[in-house]
Amino acid sequence: MPNKQRRSNPFNNAQDAILTRKYGIAQYKQNKQRLLVMSGKASTEGSVTTEFLSDIIGKTVNVKLASGLLYSGRLESIDGFMNVALSSATEHYESNNNKLLNKFNSDVFLRGTQVMYISEQKI
Repeated sequence: MPNKQRRSNPFNNAQDAILTRKYGIAQYKQNKQRLLVMSGKASTEGSVTTEFLSDIIGKTVNVKLASGLLYSGRLESIDGFMNVALSSATEHYESNNNKLLNKFNSDVFLRGTQVMYISEQKI
C-alpha cells in the first residue's frame, strides 16, 4: 500500500464546526485567516506579518488584549503563538479613557491567545 502524504491542515472538521457555531460564517472566515496568518500557513500574508513583527522588536508598541486591557511598552520578543514580552510596560483600561492601572518595573509577558492586536506606537 503506497504511503500517501497528507496535506497539512491546521484545522479539522470538529474545530471548523465549533468556530462556525461560535462566530458565524463571516466571522469564522476572518478568524481562520487570522489564525493561518499567525501560524505562518498563509503564504503571502504570513510573510508580511512576520516581516512587520520582526521590524517592531525593540520599538514601543501597544498591545490590546481580548479583556479590553491595553499594554504599552518596549517589545522585547514575540513568538509564533503571538506570546509577547514587554519591558517598561504600562497597563491601561481602554474603555475608561485609557485610565492608567499599573506601571511595571519588570518585564511583562502576555499570552498570545489573548492578544487582539499589536501596533507600533507613533511618537
